[in-house]
Amino acid sequence: MISLSEAESVWDFLPLFAVMVLMPLLVVVSPAMALDQLNVYRVQQFDLHNSRYGSRQSVMNLESISVHQIKESFAKKCVIFKLNELLDQMETFQTIIDETLVAGILIILPKTMKSLNEQQLDKFLTLERFLVSREIQIPIYVTQESKQLLALYEMQSTNIVKDSEEDRQQSNLMKLYDSVMTNGYQLVVSGPQTLPLKDFLVTNVQAKLIGAGSEEQMPTIALVAHYDAFSIAPSLSFGSDSNGSGVVALLEMLRLFSKLYSNPKTQPKVNLLFVLTGAGKFNYLGTKNWIEEQLDGSDTTLLTESLFSICLDSLVNRDDTNGLYMHVSKPPKDGTPAAQLFEDLKQIASNSFTNPFNVSMIHKKINLAEETLAWEHERFSIRRLPAFTLSALNSHRSLRRKSLTDVFDDKQLDPLYSNINLISEVIAHQMYKGFDTNLFDSDLRLSKTFVKSLLYQLTRQSRSQQLLLSTRKASQVDVSPVVRSLEQIMRRFCNDVQLIHIKVDNKDNELVFYEPTQAVLNIYNVKPAIFDLIVSVVIAIYLLAFFVVLTNFHHLSSLTKKIVNSNGYHSKI
Repeated sequence: MISLSEAESVWDFLPLFAVMVLMPLLVVVSPAMALDQLNVYRVQQFDLHNSRYGSRQSVMNLESISVHQIKESFAKKCVIFKLNELLDQMETFQTIIDETLVAGILIILPKTMKSLNEQQLDKFLTLERFLVSREIQIPIYVTQESKQLLALYEMQSTNIVKDSEEDRQQSNLMKLYDSVMTNGYQLVVSGPQTLPLKDFLVTNVQAKLIGAGSEEQMPTIALVAHYDAFSIAPSLSFGSDSNGSGVVALLEMLRLFSKLYSNPKTQPKVNLLFVLTGAGKFNYLGTKNWIEEQLDGSDTTLLTESLFSICLDSLVNRDDTNGLYMHVSKPPKDGTPAAQLFEDLKQIASNSFTNPFNVSMIHKKINLAEETLAWEHERFSIRRLPAFTLSALNSHRSLRRKSLTDVFDDKQLDPLYSNINLISEVIAHQMYKGFDTNLFDSDLRLSKTFVKSLLYQLTRQSRSQQLLLSTRKASQVDVSPVVRSLEQIMRRFCNDVQLIHIKVDNKDNELVFYEPTQAVLNIYNVKPAIFDLIVSVVIAIYLLAFFVVLTNFHHLSSLTKKIVNSNGYHSKI
């Protein structure tokens, strides 16, 4: 007969039994199998002038649901959207954000944005502006579609349709059983929470062509373009038109005019400044600091004697109409160099193009009450320097200027060639007074190969300012590869090239960036949380029953002996 002491020794073995048998059993019946691992890109997060924008969270460990399950879900989860379906449910999406109905969002982008029609494209541009113009307290990621991700999405959608059709026919018990036994999908983005970047530098690149004569006594023309791009996600900001076209135009004009300046016979009596500025998408911070350094520095500056500064921005119009717009903060007075340039612009355009080509001046006053300036030239106008922006866009409010849909397209090249050639001719007419023929139609002509290859290479990687920052290490400055490449291209055509580093002070929150900008998403096939709860209850009941049996084993033994004896059997236990 097993004594109570023996039973108690068995009880001492129970914890080891639970760990060795029951816990592995729990793991087996509640699997968490990794289905897929993919790169995801976080929505913008930055602070500008003490205002906070974008998604403020990055870590995510949530069960995925469809948008149709949001009202039925008691726990906050991660909702997955396919982009084309999201665009048809914009009001629902905005409600989800405004009321924080979920704890995370994953947006599946198509492999190419060219698959969107014009109506969908307009909605997507509105979506981008919505997400980056406010502070959002949940993690939001975008990713490009994959077979595994689409299969997961379709499986969830199919289950929802099936449930809705069978909902009326199922009993409450069957519904409970399905909610417990149906597998779910866990979306996990691990790593540290978002952290602000510290001690970073924004870098400008400046090249200078000196005219024939004394440098300080000659007038100056400045060509300026910001090199960074912007979109819903920093890692997907390629900015082919805005402002890849402006950068390429500036570099091609540097190549053209360097040949004129290298020959004493054609060297004009005008200085030319070429400046690529950083943080253009963040209120033209690089331009602001460059101007301040030029005007407030102790050294003699060419900018104080400038005829005008030309800012180049978005030189390709994706619409069917062709044209070039001169944006000004104040219309130039008759007889001034800027007014003469506009007249030359109209005259040369009418002589050069057989198809209708619109050249217009658009006057917009600077509104300092707005969070950001409209165009780059306004930084010059604030300091009372003559400046204007040349662009193929007639409004600074065009949503295409800050979109991940702004990618390289061969259709951009012909209008870009035309506008570069037109602007080059206009500048040449300012430098060579009385020059009537087209200077760049002769042996000195625009290189379409150079422009195309440069724009293609420039748009192969993201140019979001967060990814182009420079850092100071001891006495050295570590410059991003993109900025370094721009510097090297400038040095091919000009000896006087320099990098100008701007330290951004985070203390006044003028501009704050955060990391990470992208992450790895793991998708797991898991049982719902209620399944684990029920399994835990069952195990607890099992252990309790096991304890009761052990502690009362002598009663059970006596009862068994009585039953055996009453039936006439004699056995020894």
